[in-house]
Amino acid sequence: MFRTLDGRPPKIALPQGSVDTHIHIFDSTNYAGQQGGPTPPPDALISHYEQVQKWLGIDRVVVTQGNAYQFDNRCTLEALAHFGEDARAIVAITPDITELSVGYQKKQCPQSYGLSLFHIEKLETT
Repeated sequence: MFRTLDGRPPKIALPQGSVDTHIHIFDSTNYAGQQGGPTPPPDALISHYEQVQKWLGIDRVVVTQGNAYQFDNRCTLEALAHFGEDARAIVAITPDITELSVGYQKKQCPQSYGLSLFHIEKLETT
């Protein structure tokens, strides 16, 4: 079953500047799933999400790294670059990440206005 990308507009319009706080982008043509992760779901492309934005009236987005890509953040960074200042991202990093690696990831995506790096081994639930 493919996800719904459009339909009747919502009865109540979202306010300008509305944010979708959690999406994933998957692109099997350009990015393979990584060892240790689950099988990637069917493609959820940037163009697909743009349809959803138009349908629902969403202006801003937080792109979250999908588990299937593990620590390969390229797909997420591509989406962040595409959406520009209207987007933020959450990516996965390893415990041994260096300042040089962080700088490289930010250089790969000059519009990384809100690149948040989380060490996933330290995430705790209370």
